[in-house]
Amino acid sequence: MVWTAVHAADLGIDPGRLLVAGTSAGAGPAAGVALLARDRGSPPLLALLLMSPMLDDRNDTISRPQYSMTGFWSRESNDTGWDA
Repeated sequence: MVWTAVHAADLGIDPGRLLVAGTSAGAGPAAGVALLARDRGSPPLLALLLMSPMLDDRNDTISRPQYSMTGFWSRESNDTGWDA
C-alpha cells in the first residue's frame, strides 16, 4: 500500500482515494494493513472493504445453529474453514 501511494502519479491514481479490500481469509490481512496504516499515520485510506470476512473463530453467534447444511456457507463449512 505504501508503494502504491508513493507511485500514485506513475499509476495515474489519486493517492487520497486508496482503499484496502480482502475476501474471506484475506479480510484479516486487509484489516491488519488498514490498522497498520492508521497506527503509522500513512498512507491514509479512503475505505476498508471486508467481503465475507473470517475474523472471529468463536462460532458462538445466535445464527450459527440455524445454518446447518444450508446455503453456500453452512455451519459445517465455517467449522472446516477455521479447522484448516
